[in-house]
Amino acid sequence: RDNLPSLVGSEMCIRDRADGVPLFVEELTKMVLESGSLEERGRGYELRGPLADFEIPATLQGSLMARLDRLDAGKPVAQLGAALGREFLYELLEAVSPLDSLQEGLDQLLEAELLYERGVRPDATYTFKHAMIQDTAYQSLLKRVRQEFHARIANVLEERFTDRVEAQPEVIARHCAEGGLTEKAIAHYQRAGQRATERSANEEATGHLGRALELLRQLPESAKRDQQELALQLGLAVPLSAARGWSDAESENAFERARVLASKLGDAPELPRILVGLAVAYHIAGDLESSAELAAQAEDACERLGDEFDRLSAQYAVGCPLYWQGETSRALHHFERAIELYDPDAHASRAFTAGIDRGVVCRNYAAVCSWLLGRPDRALEQVNEAVALAKQGGHP
Repeated sequence: RDNLPSLVGSEMCIRDRADGVPLFVEELTKMVLESGSLEERGRGYELRGPLADFEIPATLQGSLMARLDRLDAGKPVAQLGAALGREFLYELLEAVSPLDSLQEGLDQLLEAELLYERGVRPDATYTFKHAMIQDTAYQSLLKRVRQEFHARIANVLEERFTDRVEAQPEVIARHCAEGGLTEKAIAHYQRAGQRATERSANEEATGHLGRALELLRQLPESAKRDQQELALQLGLAVPLSAARGWSDAESENAFERARVLASKLGDAPELPRILVGLAVAYHIAGDLESSAELAAQAEDACERLGDEFDRLSAQYAVGCPLYWQGETSRALHHFERAIELYDPDAHASRAFTAGIDRGVVCRNYAAVCSWLLGRPDRALEQVNEAVALAKQGGHP
């Protein structure tokens, strides 16, 4: 701080106004030096005229806004870039830009050191020097213009950047949401949540799916909306369970809400999965009686609605409370029935949507049951099968 230039002889010096914030110090110094209102004197600078003739912004945002305002071509480019994000591709900027002075504006921003450039146009990538610069440019947009920018960006991404949309659906989801394209935003956030769940990025998945649910509430009530919410609640329950525990209150609430929706829709095919999820939540929480009741309901629902994976999942759900209640032989019967129904080729990938690999966990439980029933050779065989299957599946 001692080596920073100050306004010699005045009460208001740059370092005091900046309050020790490095970016503010730098921005104020540049702004004052570029103004031509100072002359060098000794170790500092002195105003050429009275202090009242030169207004120093009171905030960092004010300083940044003042610098942007002085860039006639640069400001609108900064605003459009800010809508794209902290970092953006020249190719995308050019595709969405309605500006005639794009090149001049970019050059001004680079010269002012508000943007950094990597590569050579048209293959360049741009980054705002600081998140505050992006935020200041973004906040200076009128709400209507901001929405138009985001809608245009979303449409261009969808039409010309399909690979990026596939790889990063959360990017187009944000632009759709900010651009008023609510239904598209929900679909893209749902896809982003699914992709994150498949990578076991569970907190990221809950964020995307939670945002989709927030947006869904903006749509009018309908059977279609209920069906969408059912899928989102089920999708949300799995990463919540994996990240925070199967008996986590938020996970249980997601399953409960899904059950309400399934009942409202009438014999929804998702019902067996919902009941299994609730049965497992109660089992982990230690409420074995409720777990057994829900598992029995899941078993019944599978007769009407479920596929083979649902049936083996229900057998697992029935076996768990029996095991913990000391009904070892009965529990083993259900675990072995689930193992018979399990097809690695068809069901291993379901671990990413169910949260666990049913074939692995049922063999694990069966091995413990066999051990307790005095069959150590069979127990060893089952647990070795569980380990081998777990290594094949690719799920953490």
